[in-house]
Amino acid sequence: MDKYLYLYTLIKDDYINFNPSIEGYSYEDVFKINNKKLYIKLGLPGKTAEYIINRVLEINIDKEWDDFLKSGVRTTAYGDDDYPERLINIEDAPEVLFYYGILPSDDVRSVAIIGSRKCSEYGRFMTEKIAEGLSREGINIISGMALGIDGIAGMSAVNFTGKSFGVLGSGVDVCYPRANKNLYERLKAEGGIISEYPNKTAAISRHFPRRNRIISGLSDAVLVIEAKQRSGTIITVDAALSQGRDIFALPGRATDPLSVGCNELIKQGAYPVQCAEDILELLEAKPEYKKTVKSDFHKALSKSKINTDKLLSEKLSLERDENMVYSCLGFDPKSSAEIINAVNMDISSLSKVLVVLEIKGLIREVGRNSYVRCF
Repeated sequence: MDKYLYLYTLIKDDYINFNPSIEGYSYEDVFKINNKKLYIKLGLPGKTAEYIINRVLEINIDKEWDDFLKSGVRTTAYGDDDYPERLINIEDAPEVLFYYGILPSDDVRSVAIIGSRKCSEYGRFMTEKIAEGLSREGINIISGMALGIDGIAGMSAVNFTGKSFGVLGSGVDVCYPRANKNLYERLKAEGGIISEYPNKTAAISRHFPRRNRIISGLSDAVLVIEAKQRSGTIITVDAALSQGRDIFALPGRATDPLSVGCNELIKQGAYPVQCAEDILELLEAKPEYKKTVKSDFHKALSKSKINTDKLLSEKLSLERDENMVYSCLGFDPKSSAEIINAVNMDISSLSKVLVVLEIKGLIREVGRNSYVRCF
């Protein structure tokens, strides 16, 4: 990366849209404090020009560049051979991408999975199963690495040997949210962490709407799993539509606030999704989508399939009491009291059964004495 292009990313703000190369200037020219002609040609208001000059004066050029080189963060710039092909023609394409790991391959299909940060257990379950199903077929999973649906999708993909990529609203050296630190490290090692923001950039609110255009831009299609009527998720959908991407949505109950956004999208023409195959069928039917390179994924397919088959065999070999308890559970949490009423079992016996089912990976406790099935 050019030294002055990196330094330029340090002074450019979301609200200051200027590119010196458009007018035939170099990025180095920006750091010539007395170059008033540059700012006039770029049409910058006086206050904006003053802001840029002050930022330039604040920067220790040699130290900032040296710190960046030592960080190990990789870059690609618009026009470079490795710049993602999908981003080239989107509106306001990022001039620079910073990343850890790798970038999504242009020759592999990618699907963005996004949704509510405060998802339901139903949303969690469906995200895990769809992300797993797509990963098994070699589909890249793109998300914002946020809490809830995004993070679940990313972790499900890497857990089933798929490639997953998180697009951040901060510098790639800033893990946000901190609660997804484990996912962040997995993506660095097994997929990619991507951002248009330079190192040390904090995760602030105005970065996320802009970040969303990159999530959809890197994807061939966008899947929405749970979204309220007024949701940040819809910003990504709007960006995807303007980029010509297909939209999928998970249907939900009409009375569920987390499903209002998805149901509305379906009414407006989004494809309803019940399983990964619904998405795969459309991707296969459209010749403009790139062919997926699946060899690496299929080598590990049998390993991930063993995990699913193990759960099935565990379920089929349940004792009578275990089967009763498992059968009465769904993806909406049930309390111990509700389970007791449903299966007519005393609390001591129920507690033993719940422990066995948790050990077998068939159920999980999602709140104090509240349980859902995992499979």
